[in-house]
Amino acid sequence: KNPQIFRSNFDFLAQAGIVHRDLPGFTDRSYYTQERFEHNLPWKFRGYFGHAFEYARPSDVPLSTLVLLQETEPGRLYKSSMVIFGVTRNTTVNPSDPIAGGRINLGGECALDFLGSNLEFYRTVAEVRRYHSIVKDVVFSGRLKFGIISPIQATEQIPIQRRFFSGGYNSVRGYRLDYLGPRNPSGDPLGGEAVIEGNLQTRVPVYKKFRAVGFMDFGNVFFKTSDIDLGQLKYAAGVGVDYLTPIGPIGLYFA
Repeated sequence: KNPQIFRSNFDFLAQAGIVHRDLPGFTDRSYYTQERFEHNLPWKFRGYFGHAFEYARPSDVPLSTLVLLQETEPGRLYKSSMVIFGVTRNTTVNPSDPIAGGRINLGGECALDFLGSNLEFYRTVAEVRRYHSIVKDVVFSGRLKFGIISPIQATEQIPIQRRFFSGGYNSVRGYRLDYLGPRNPSGDPLGGEAVIEGNLQTRVPVYKKFRAVGFMDFGNVFFKTSDIDLGQLKYAAGVGVDYLTPIGPIGLYFA
């Protein structure tokens, strides 16, 4: 990271990494690089724009999934060369254990063939989180996420490693990991081109560093963006307990 690069008002951020995912519907390994410029905006917003590469190779995709996702080819190297852009706003108080404030993230990616992509798409994700202290040490929080990804140019369908999935911890906790949304005839998750997620949660202190948690999660994944239907949202409610450690809370939840 290079603050105020070339004595400008822009900060420069470069990163790279390798990601291996072993998920219920597939396995993949990807390599990525990202370079972007960031700039402070009014009202505590921060904007960014830049470029990213991603090389991904999916594997272990069930045959019944391949019948439905015909542009998913196990072993194929998918190359995405993307323009990236977005805005963020972070006013969270005590980020490791939030008690007030919130966070807004709005990001977009556009992968085009003239940039060197063999996978072309447009993707945008918006997420809002808010935290409110109702009375001393009692915190109410909410989250809402919406994401879409659409194939463009020569790409007719989004392959599995780029699709949205939902279900599991940090998502809709009443469902197994990735199992909320479309599935193949064998019951394996297919993912989708759109996702809606959200939750409402209350945290109450009970004893020393232990807190009781009550929550309601909701959401769904839609096979195509044209399938988005708020009437098809699924709901899950549950309870749990948190223990506050020096690096943040750990929790056990039942939904």
